[in-house]
Amino acid sequence: MSDRRVLVTFTPPRGTREAIAGALEKVAEVAYLSDVDPAERAREIGSADAVFGWFLSRDAVPFDLIPEGVPVARPCRSTAHPPHARPDRCTGALAHEA
Repeated sequence: MSDRRVLVTFTPPRGTREAIAGALEKVAEVAYLSDVDPAERAREIGSADAVFGWFLSRDAVPFDLIPEGVPVARPCRSTAHPPHARPDRCTGALAHEA
C-alpha cells in the first residue's frame, strides 16, 4: 500500500467507491471527506497528496486548505455524473510526482 493519499470530496453513489478504489489502489490510499468527522476535515484536506472532487465549493472544501502543489482532479466533463468521473487523473498526477 502506498503512503500517498487521495481525498475524495463528494459522497460517491453506489458502485463509485469500487471504481475509484480500483483505479487508485496501486498508487494511493483513498479517503472520503464524507466519512471524516467535521472536526478533522481541515487536517484531512491539508494532508492529502491529491484531491478528487466533484464541485469543490459545493462539497464544502475551502480552497485555502488544499496545500499548494496538490493536484486536484475533476470529472472529465462538467456534465458528467460520478460514475463517469476520472480517478485515473489522480493516478497520473501521483505517478508523475513519484
